[in-house]
Amino acid sequence: MMIRKGVDAYMIQEYHYEGNGKTCIKGHTIFWHNCSKRGMKRGVAIILSPSYTKAWKDAGGLEPITTTQCEFEGRFISVLLQFQYFNYAGKAIKSKYNRILLASAYHPWSEDSDCNIRFNDLFGILINSAPKNDGIILGADINAKVGRRDDDSLSDVLGKFGLDDRNEKGCDIIHTYQSNQLSIMNTFFNSDNYV
Repeated sequence: MMIRKGVDAYMIQEYHYEGNGKTCIKGHTIFWHNCSKRGMKRGVAIILSPSYTKAWKDAGGLEPITTTQCEFEGRFISVLLQFQYFNYAGKAIKSKYNRILLASAYHPWSEDSDCNIRFNDLFGILINSAPKNDGIILGADINAKVGRRDDDSLSDVLGKFGLDDRNEKGCDIIHTYQSNQLSIMNTFFNSDNYV
């Protein structure tokens, strides 16, 4: 599907391979992270096209950042990519690069607000592991109702589209994303299905 649709990066939640790993299939690199407890299925993964695999290697080929050995094991993975910078005429500028942190997060499905707050705190730490000038692209299953923008103070994190309702967990996620300068992009575009 990635080849057919021209997709270079795919962030997955509920990836059920056990443990942690990296493999290459037809030039695509798959990084995965899951809970080490047998039978726990909540993992995350990132799949990179061959060109994005090269960008990962150009950034140093660092091991993914994960939530290993904590209560949220299997819920976060990120890799750093580095791309050559080009000027307006399409000429590569020597020694200038764009760096992007790609991350996949699977927020807990829990009614326990303390659990959600602990995950959001850890999430903020992991997202902030990226150098300040790097971009961040996050694919996430937030397991919450964030609603749509109903207040201009949320214009950087929420768009005007989406479902009408918001729950406490959604409010917590909005605060976490806003404080980490992230936007919930599917609320910025109209869709027939927000599930």
